[in-house]
Amino acid sequence: MAKKTKMNKDVKTTIVVIAFAVLLIAALAAIVFWFPKEQNRQEGQLQPSSEQPTEQPAEQPTEQPTEQPTEEAYVFPFEIPGFTLIGDAQPVEVDRQLSVLGIGRYSGPFFEDLTDDEVQDVLAIVVQNTSEDWVANAYLTLDCGEKTANFTVTSLPGQNCALLLEQERMIYSDDMTLSEPVCDYCSNDLTGKTMDFGGEFAVVPAESVLQLQNISGREISGDAVVYYKNYAMYDGKLLFLGGITYSYTFEGPIAANTAPQARPSHFSEQSSLILFMSYDS
Repeated sequence: MAKKTKMNKDVKTTIVVIAFAVLLIAALAAIVFWFPKEQNRQEGQLQPSSEQPTEQPAEQPTEQPTEQPTEEAYVFPFEIPGFTLIGDAQPVEVDRQLSVLGIGRYSGPFFEDLTDDEVQDVLAIVVQNTSEDWVANAYLTLDCGEKTANFTVTSLPGQNCALLLEQERMIYSDDMTLSEPVCDYCSNDLTGKTMDFGGEFAVVPAESVLQLQNISGREISGDAVVYYKNYAMYDGKLLFLGGITYSYTFEGPIAANTAPQARPSHFSEQSSLILFMSYDS
């Protein structure tokens, strides 16, 4: 009996060893079978690339077409009672110093010949001295078809404007064909005129009275002439009325420290601008 029991123990031991060996072989087989697949799976996964991404060129801004500045329509600078523009006003340079701003018809007092007669629809132009110098005298013409209109301006300071009436009071009619105005003559020669007379005379306007004070301390032997133009203000802009320049002569001799007075034609403290004088010092 003892021998049989020993044999049974050996058999059991052998079975256990065999079972363990089978399990070990199965485990090794599983490892061998699973590892290549796992390696292949990991290799199949996306790996971060060591290459730097290619830098794309910066997108260039689309060049926009240059926007051209729009030219503003010309606006005639004055609203003058009795003056109506003919057609569209466009400045016309007629001389290096002078431009015509507009052509029109005028109804009102005729101030080019001292009469102040009331006129209707007389041809008129507005001119501007575009320089810094004086326009002493200028003569302009305007071809009206069968007739020629004539205009004159005198003693127009730089950068100032004047309303000129046709010298012969030519009436505008709708059937007239007007050409561009032409400047036949323009001069800035004011020889004999004294702009700065403050060292010898003081011109004192009061209402319609013009007073000339001799402040030179000595007698002025000759005549003294005062020149002036009439003007009106429209929206803060000065406009001389007519090409005419008025003058008044104080007869000499003029004693020192005296102040002769006069009531010159067409002179007013409110609407007359004294320009210059002429006298023999």
